[in-house]
Amino acid sequence: MEWTFIYMWVGFLLAAYSVIANDSVQTLGTWIASNSERFKWQYLWIPASAVLLFTLWYGWVVNGGDISYGRLAKIPFQEIQWYHAVAPMVLVALTKLGVPVSTTFLVLSAFASGVVFEKMLIKSALGYVVSATAAYTVWLAVSRWLETKADIPPDQDKWWRVGQWATTGWLWFTWLSHDMANIAVFLPRQVSLEMMFAISVILVVGV
Repeated sequence: MEWTFIYMWVGFLLAAYSVIANDSVQTLGTWIASNSERFKWQYLWIPASAVLLFTLWYGWVVNGGDISYGRLAKIPFQEIQWYHAVAPMVLVALTKLGVPVSTTFLVLSAFASGVVFEKMLIKSALGYVVSATAAYTVWLAVSRWLETKADIPPDQDKWWRVGQWATTGWLWFTWLSHDMANIAVFLPRQVSLEMMFAISVILVVGV
């Protein structure tokens, strides 16, 4: 067995763990916290895994075997070396320490050229500015109308819960379709069917 093959899977496993552990709490954390007393963890794991599998396989089918949704088009596949696994390893350590970091910069920077990395940096910075501005503006507009110290009326509770599950599912899908590139960068750009089953099992167990 070639070392590059071993490095590829080691890098993928580290990236999968670090990305899921670091970022999934941002999308699923509030949903899990507000439903943990009402539902067993298995009932939360099943829908989260279902959205993950849908995102993974939908991207694979639509993009001709590319699970990164085309986001690695400018980063061609290269033989994985031991030093490529250092970035997700550092990310795992930082995650354990509770340090907020960008998974994209840490993982993809080991593969991207200077030009590509510069574009990633500019795009991400602009994205942070736009999202922060939009979020703060919307919050100012609706906070006085929605925020209240009163509890949700019992007859409306189920509708709020349905809305929460639906929006969390959409957020989880959107996040996965973007950050899947951080995991897929270690894999061939066209993933085989056999590899897809292995990836699916690994990610579901990871969740």
